[in-house]
Amino acid sequence: MIGDNAILGKLQTALKDPSAAVVQASVSALTCLAVQGNQAVLDSLLTCSEHPDGWVRRKLPGALVAFAETGCNSVVAVLAAYSQFT
Repeated sequence: MIGDNAILGKLQTALKDPSAAVVQASVSALTCLAVQGNQAVLDSLLTCSEHPDGWVRRKLPGALVAFAETGCNSVVAVLAAYSQFT
């Protein structure tokens, strides 16, 4: 199953990869997982807010919106806080 913790763990590890392309792919995959409303996915995505790669940082708001569409209330506060920095 796509939401399996083993897959999530691999994507979390990929967020720390030195290759921006690997991190980008992980962010894209985590964004797809956001529709499940898993707090661990949200926490993983938030680690990208200060990533040196601009593409990674620019994808974060869209990922957070996907998460908010699940009805997760905590992401609304995160989006509000994030918008202050952009």
